[in-house]
Amino acid sequence: MKFNFNEDAWIHVTPLGEFAHAGAGVVQVIDAEALKAITEDFTTKAAVDNFPGLLVDFDHFSMDTDKSSEAAGWISALREDAEGLWAKVRWTSKGKDAVEGGEYRLVSPVFPKPSDCEVLGDNRIRPRSLMSVALTNDPNIKGGQPLTNRAEETQTPNRWTNASRASALAARRAKNASRKAAAQILLKQLEADRQEKRFKRLSSTSATDAKTGAGIGKSFLAKQAVPKTRFYIDGAWYDSNGTFISRNKPATSLRNRSGDEKLYKWVLGETKNGKHCADCEDRAGQVKTVAEWKAMGKPKCKCKCRLVPA
Repeated sequence: MKFNFNEDAWIHVTPLGEFAHAGAGVVQVIDAEALKAITEDFTTKAAVDNFPGLLVDFDHFSMDTDKSSEAAGWISALREDAEGLWAKVRWTSKGKDAVEGGEYRLVSPVFPKPSDCEVLGDNRIRPRSLMSVALTNDPNIKGGQPLTNRAEETQTPNRWTNASRASALAARRAKNASRKAAAQILLKQLEADRQEKRFKRLSSTSATDAKTGAGIGKSFLAKQAVPKTRFYIDGAWYDSNGTFISRNKPATSLRNRSGDEKLYKWVLGETKNGKHCADCEDRAGQVKTVAEWKAMGKPKCKCKCRLVPA
């Protein structure tokens, strides 16, 4: 297996978030304020003469006196952005070989002990400096970007950059706003038409009652229709305020226009894997009336089966 590794690239030290540290019994808060303090602390340390850089070791061995503290590299610069903390590393020959060979693909940051961090309460602390970084394959802080990628993973670049995501989101919001505005206009027109028809029918009914002497109980007011709460407009459902609900198509029901004796046959639909649920398999080819099919109920699966006249 070949891995792509650019030794001049910045490595992802830690993403933003809150991460539990079981060994210390605390939650490490890595936010924008923490990253700013860490980079400022590093800048202060780097300004000292003969600053060697921050150590990058193997599997935190430098923290164990019984193991080697051999360096895999030295951090020469830090930077922060919306994705977290990044480091520029001068790799040693062994560190470069270990990463290029795929022996290590992730890193794990080492922050000061909890008592030397900013205490936020509820066992939450905010580190304000970085002690070292270790090459590892099982970091305590998850979500960091790997040091290397498989060669085949980089053949197709990811077109979804932050800018393209923002553009797509803005386009969707503009389209939804336009649909909502159009739906509100249509709903207002529908309501106006309904009121006009109601007024005409009420006037006609009142005149008829006056001629025939019919009672008030038979007037249009006694038979008011229940107002709709959902409207299907331009391929989508909206409520009475024009707010989008869903794009589910209106439910269709089988109407027997030739009497209960008309027969319908169950026909299996097409599926991606060519399989159907047990209910549909049992019904395949059966012929029944509308009443009999309704009594059986719909199957619980999403097979695209249908009834056709027998």
